[in-house]
Amino acid sequence: MPDKTKINMEDKMIYVGIDVSSKTSDYTIIDQNKKVIRAVKKKNDLEGLKSIDKYLNKFDKNEIKIGLETTGIFWNPIHNFFFKNRYDISLLNAYQTSKFANLIYSKTKTDKLDSYIIAVMMNTDYYKECIVPEDSQANLKELVKSSNKLQVKLYNQKRRISTQIKKVFFEYDSLFKNIFSISSLLILKTYTDFKKIAELKPDELVRLFRGIKGNNLSIEKANVIINTAKESITSEIGLEAASFVLLQDIQLYESLVKLKDKIDEKIDLYMNEYEFTEDKNEEINSLNPINAVLSIPGVGKKTISTLIAFCGDLSNFDNLSKFKGYIGIYPQISQSGTMNYSNAHKKGIPILKKQLYLASISSIRHNMELRQIYLNALSKKKSKAQAIAKVRNKLISIIWHLYNHKITYDASKVMVNQAAWY
Repeated sequence: MPDKTKINMEDKMIYVGIDVSSKTSDYTIIDQNKKVIRAVKKKNDLEGLKSIDKYLNKFDKNEIKIGLETTGIFWNPIHNFFFKNRYDISLLNAYQTSKFANLIYSKTKTDKLDSYIIAVMMNTDYYKECIVPEDSQANLKELVKSSNKLQVKLYNQKRRISTQIKKVFFEYDSLFKNIFSISSLLILKTYTDFKKIAELKPDELVRLFRGIKGNNLSIEKANVIINTAKESITSEIGLEAASFVLLQDIQLYESLVKLKDKIDEKIDLYMNEYEFTEDKNEEINSLNPINAVLSIPGVGKKTISTLIAFCGDLSNFDNLSKFKGYIGIYPQISQSGTMNYSNAHKKGIPILKKQLYLASISSIRHNMELRQIYLNALSKKKSKAQAIAKVRNKLISIIWHLYNHKITYDASKVMVNQAAWY
């Protein structure tokens, strides 16, 4: 059966929009007059990709522009295929395509329409291309995301263990400053409920810790633990099962800690080997930009590794405003008549925003200058959240300047007015 679609070869430029899902992708091919030449759905496998490649070979590759929306992780192999086959392919942010669709078309959303919208965006140049991360940055990003997920799991697991301990020894948390210390967990793994601890002699408990480095469990402390167990008000109903579950929870917690430590070691390795943009006019012994950022009191390796993972080389940003915009640190302004409303924009990179918030809290504790900015904001009757946001914004500014100038932190430049370089 002959193909009813006629290809007008006089319309030189061809635009391809790809909307990706987990198993299939929608392809819409248009000419420079936005007329659809072909719209088709293909499986996300080699056969499906080759069939699109075969069709596109009817045209000159120099006259083809492909747009691909960054949907989850599904875009990666599609982009890789067309990039390796030397097509001009651009990655588009899903937020951009959504705004463009709402601006030009109705709010109806289908995969077929999405692929057409992407093709039209390529035709009109109404887009800003996303940067495809280098291999080293992609590896670092994967590790940082994994470490962050494990951190959340560890937090939830600690809460679960804390609850479970109450079921086996109600007063136990009052006996230790940190119930997740090596000594505390060893007691719970060896003697899983208050009844077993109550039957012990002080010497038995002390001997348990002799092989632990830094152990400070005295005979007096052992007596306190045993006597508390003897006088415990813990219920014995369901005690056996609760003890068993607690043991499994502790073992899972320890395995998560070991796994996170391994991932964090790998992150440190990638950070040590990370390559930066070189400046030919730069002195040979100039400061490494990572060490420049780490000179800020309150900023640690986790903050800079998260920044590099999600932003890449910070020198790629032309100015501070673009850097802040990429992170998602800018106000969302609403206006109605004489009333103006401003609040923090919810777009951006959640993991990075969270880490910058934690770095801001750390800086308030350990950085005298940033702490003063926080206190000044509170004195002007700003809320704590607004004061922390002010510290965060200043911290981002300092990080960007130190990284790009490759110089150490200078406290004298923090509190001066905005004419200073940070």
